[in-house]
Amino acid sequence: MAQMTRRIAASALAIALMTDVAFAQTADERGAAREVLNRRSDAIVSVMGTLKARMSQAGRDRPAPDQAVQASATVLDGSGLTVLALSSIDPGTLMARNPAFTAAQMKIETELTELKLRLGDGSEIPARIALRDSDLDLLFIRPATAPEKPMTAVDANSPMFNPVDPVVLVQRLGEVAAWKASAGIGTIEVVVDRPRRFYLFGTTAAANGLGSAIFDLKGQFAGIVTLRQSSDARHNALNGMQGGLLQTLGMVAAIIPAADIRDIAKQATAR
Repeated sequence: MAQMTRRIAASALAIALMTDVAFAQTADERGAAREVLNRRSDAIVSVMGTLKARMSQAGRDRPAPDQAVQASATVLDGSGLTVLALSSIDPGTLMARNPAFTAAQMKIETELTELKLRLGDGSEIPARIALRDSDLDLLFIRPATAPEKPMTAVDANSPMFNPVDPVVLVQRLGEVAAWKASAGIGTIEVVVDRPRRFYLFGTTAAANGLGSAIFDLKGQFAGIVTLRQSSDARHNALNGMQGGLLQTLGMVAAIIPAADIRDIAKQATAR
């Protein structure tokens, strides 16, 4: 279990240090990013909970203590429907599907309990899982009871990007950073159209972790950062640009467009 925990931490570090390429930023872009942070940060919240894990290898159980978890998330509408990267709060979901774990005859089952939404003002709301999509690395949660008033949410726009377009990444940091929202500027590097659209990006900002909300320079919500995973890490050509441990694990950090997120969210709304 200790080795698994170290790999999770190393994977998160690999994402945080995804690239060392310096991107040119104009004064106008920096000003726009600050404006996006000021306007949109109330819609970026924290999700907290407890992760229970059960692991086995070659039929033998391996103890896995419960862990307190937290992740950045984005409120999609006034009802409090919220989306985050599934792997940011439950990394076992991707690990269970990784070819390396299958080859080692390792199995992992996870359960998220005691979920809460922590808003920017510090208030906490009990929450429940509405829908999970492990293929796209998305988790949708909602308040356990309907909020008394509409929650602050991102807009319904879904701008599309081309290579070299600038983007603004916003995430809610954890307790160690006083739950502050942070922002940075990134650059779209690759547009992948099939089998469904997603974007590969680069950034020198600290705000490039899993679950970061993506906006254009006008502040329109454009998607979130998730992990894409290859079925065979040996043949994952996309990983060459991000390298490191992500490449070893057959994963790539990518932006899932807002239009796709909202389309999937309809299933959560219908439940």
